[in-house]
Amino acid sequence: MAAMSLWLPEGDAKINNLIVPLVLFPLIWACVFFYVLLERKPKRLYLTMLLLFLVNGGLVGASIMGWLS
Repeated sequence: MAAMSLWLPEGDAKINNLIVPLVLFPLIWACVFFYVLLERKPKRLYLTMLLLFLVNGGLVGASIMGWLS
């Protein structure tokens, strides 16, 4: 949730990059939580979580480097 405010674009009111992650956080957390509980193959689970981590990290890194202006 904290990283999403870095790469989400600001809206007209300049607060959308803060409000959207705050609203989406429970939904994202619930999806990940239930995916972890329901996935039967640990290898696919670890790869999916690693992919999500790398995508989010890449978006944050691109935002910090100024590539997502």
